[in-house]
Parts: sequence; C-alpha cells; structure tokens
Amino acid sequence: LLRAINDVNQHINRESNCNALVKKTVDRLAETQIFIEIFIGYKSQPSNDDILPLGHYGVHDIERWKFSLGDENFGVDCVKSAAREMKTVVVNGNGNLCTKCQDECIHKDHPTIIIPLEHRGNLEGILGVCLVPEHVIYKEEISLLEEVSRDLTVAMQKLSDDKLHTEREKRFEAALLAAKSGAWEWNIKSGLLAWSRGLERIFGFDKDEMDSTRDALLQRIHIEDRKEVERVIDACMKGNNDYDVEYRVILPDDSIRWIREAGDILFDANGSPERMMAIVSDISKRKELTQN
Repeated sequence: LLRAINDVNQHINRESNCNALVKKTVDRLAETQIFIEIFIGYKSQPSNDDILPLGHYGVHDIERWKFSLGDENFGVDCVKSAAREMKTVVVNGNGNLCTKCQDECIHKDHPTIIIPLEHRGNLEGILGVCLVPEHVIYKEEISLLEEVSRDLTVAMQKLSDDKLHTEREKRFEAALLAAKSGAWEWNIKSGLLAWSRGLERIFGFDKDEMDSTRDALLQRIHIEDRKEVERVIDACMKGNNDYDVEYRVILPDDSIRWIREAGDILFDANGSPERMMAIVSDISKRKELTQN
C-alpha cells in the first residue's frame, strides 16, 4: 500500500487532467489486491450537494456510492455519515452503518473505509474502499489513505481552478477581440511580455511575428511619442501615478494608428515593481473625430 501511495503521489505531481488522475489513482490502488472496491466521487457543481462518481473499481454497483447531503433518502448511511461529520468512517461489513450490501455481496464481512475529501472546510467528494474479507485494518493504512485523499483533493482543486482560469481567459480574450482591443502583461524582472491575440492586430504584427518583450511594442511607437510613454511608465513604477497614456504607432504600411493604454503595476513584498498590466485600445476613430 505504501508503494502504491508513493506512485499515486507521482501521478498527482504530473497529471494535468482530473479524470485521468482519478483513474490512475483507482487503478494503482487496485493493483495492491487488498481492495475489493474502490470509489472516488466528487461534487458535480461547487454549489451542489450531489457527489457523483469519477472513478470506480470493484464488485459493487457504483450506484450505491452516490449520495446527496441535501436528500435524506438518497445514499447509504456510512457514506453520508463520513460526509456530514467530515471524519473518516470505518465499518466492518455487518454494522448499522454498512453500505447495506451484505445481503447482496458474495464477499461478506469486508471492512470498509470512507474518507471525506475536504478542502478549506468544505466537502468536495468522497473516497471509499472495501477491503478483502476479514482483512485487519491497521491505523497506518488509514493514515496512508487519508494522506493520499488530502493530496488528491488539493491536486483536483488546483486542476479545477486552472481550468476555470483558462476558461475565463478565453472569454476575456473573446471580449477584447469583439471590442477591437487587446491586453498585455509585462514581467518587469524577466522582461518577458504576455499578450492577447488582439494585440498583434492593433500593432500591425502578423500572427506569431511579435517578439515576447516590451521592446517589441516600443519599437512600433512613433518616435515623437516614445519619451512620453517611457516617462509615464517610469512614473508608474515609482508609484507616482496610474498607467494611462495615448500615443501613435507606425504600422508596416507606414500608416499611423492612435493607441490608448490603461493599466496598473504590481509590486513585490519589498516594494519593487514586479508586473505591469494594461488594456490596449485602438482610438484612431475618436482621434480623427476630435481633430476634425
């Protein structure tokens, strides 16, 4: 079991997909041959009380592991008890808290361990295992399973957060494109620049032509406006004002486009500038109307 837990931790550190991580966890635990049943369930939605299966191995019907904290009649007692009390529940296969399978299961008297998957005080899921009949459970085995449950929960929460973050980024980028705007984030210490797809269009770069540095954008700025842009950046880094500047860029066909950048700067714990972010908008039409 210890070797299996170590292998699962390797999967946790390397796997970038929740479903694949759960499957690898279940498969590796099953290889120990000390379990006749392994179940990992997770919340279907953050605001939902239903725990649905993500991974399963064993002799029982997967339906018996499903439950809802919001429905007294849905789910078996031992699983709901662990979930409600946020504590590991151990049953011996013939008690009142059993999964009610003793009349149907050919493997009688199997001990069961149910561990709540908890994150920041909230129930996120459940890990349940039934061990081979008459297996004597050592407290070290429970500790190992609780340890991997904690690590698995943290990993799955991070993967879920990363997925949500990616989806938000895609929606944000789509909104920028619709508004004919773009955005960049500048790592001041490394000099590297990350940008949205709309930024290439605004500055007149072909796809994948734009260099990943702030200098790549500065080179497109009209020579008469560069000092003013650099002055505003310097003042922002010193904390004297917000970043908000208008300037001209020269496109490859020598036409001129008016740009407005507005953003902010983030400082590290020592008060040194660390990152700078800005929304970039094409204001050429507004400038043309103003000048006329």
